[in-house]
Amino acid sequence: MNQINKLVYILVFLVVVSASNAQKITDFKFKAKIEGETTSWAKLRIPSEVFNCTNQNLSDIRVLGITENKDTIQAPFIIRKNSDRTISNKLKIKVLNKSKINTVYYYSFELLSEQTLSLIDLKFKNKNFDWKINLEASQDQNTWFQVLDKYRILSIYNRKVDYSFTSIDIPESKYRYYRIAIPSNEEPQLLDLSVYEKKTIAADFVDVLNSKIKSIQNKELKQTKLFVDFENTIRMNKLCFNTNDKVDFYRPVSVRSITDSIEMNGNWVYKYDLIYSGVLTSEKSACLSFASKSAKKLEIIIWNDDNHELDFSSVKARSYTYDMLIRFDKTASYFLCYGGDEIAFANYDLLNFSEKIPDVYNELKLSNNIRLSQDKNEALLPFLESKIILWLIMLSLIIILAWYSIRLLKSNK
Repeated sequence: MNQINKLVYILVFLVVVSASNAQKITDFKFKAKIEGETTSWAKLRIPSEVFNCTNQNLSDIRVLGITENKDTIQAPFIIRKNSDRTISNKLKIKVLNKSKINTVYYYSFELLSEQTLSLIDLKFKNKNFDWKINLEASQDQNTWFQVLDKYRILSIYNRKVDYSFTSIDIPESKYRYYRIAIPSNEEPQLLDLSVYEKKTIAADFVDVLNSKIKSIQNKELKQTKLFVDFENTIRMNKLCFNTNDKVDFYRPVSVRSITDSIEMNGNWVYKYDLIYSGVLTSEKSACLSFASKSAKKLEIIIWNDDNHELDFSSVKARSYTYDMLIRFDKTASYFLCYGGDEIAFANYDLLNFSEKIPDVYNELKLSNNIRLSQDKNEALLPFLESKIILWLIMLSLIIILAWYSIRLLKSNK
């Protein structure tokens, strides 16, 4: 009997797992066909309409493909927010001289290309030191100019601490030759010297003005309540307020997005999601910055205390653009699928190797027919195939149970 129970548990587990796997595919509510070359790495700009139908953390987005054999496959991807970011390019150098004058050690090198130097990274064999170095630069090795004076680098190593700071950030510099001077009573044992050029890539964003704004003054609570309505859902990370007032101000503020509403006894009751809580001040151009959130309708409460109410004319939301960097490994017809309940983040290997993603991609776009997928017989949502598998498992369970029951009855006789 124990064997039968164990077998039942195993088969029930398989049924549950199969059902959950099938449900994950059918969880997606929308799809759009991906157009363009899908043979290697590619970039897809996420349209703003997609944010209408995804959750706040964008976990319910997948790239699904249908092969010639009608198999459903996934293409791994990462989502990149196009905010300001800094990249570092390693520069080629030639180490020229290592010398010493009294207790000062000198290391000079030559840049092999006409590029801007922003960072020097040093690695030493020494374990414990605290040095204040000087950096000089020259175009001809005859006339030297001071770049940094008494810049501190150090290393601490013992049973409890293993810490080092040996990177030198410098103002953007464009010389041919550089010389590092290290005053030290012990000889620095330099293992590696690398230099980098840092570049800042400007953010790519759009500013959207509100389509509707409603202001309500509460004299008793000394509050101004703003209801802001945008035409579409925006993946916003910044709000800027335009006022008709010319005076400086410093007011506590909270910003909530209206996520749902229900009518009860003739009144509308709203469900909110807090976006920001802090201070709205003229010193920061009346702007608020926060983690990116998707929202269409906002409720903004400003506490005026004993000050006069501010006269707001408009509210502007800033939204970064978002790109999907997708790796296509197999030939298939691919779709962007999104929108679903309780869908967790996809766990792809490439999330651990984002620095190896190439800088050049094929540009993709979506077909215009972004729509709700209702047809469960479509190849993208092979519910029928999953249903057959479930019935086969259940039929096998019934046959095995019947066989064991007959065998048990015979043994009892």
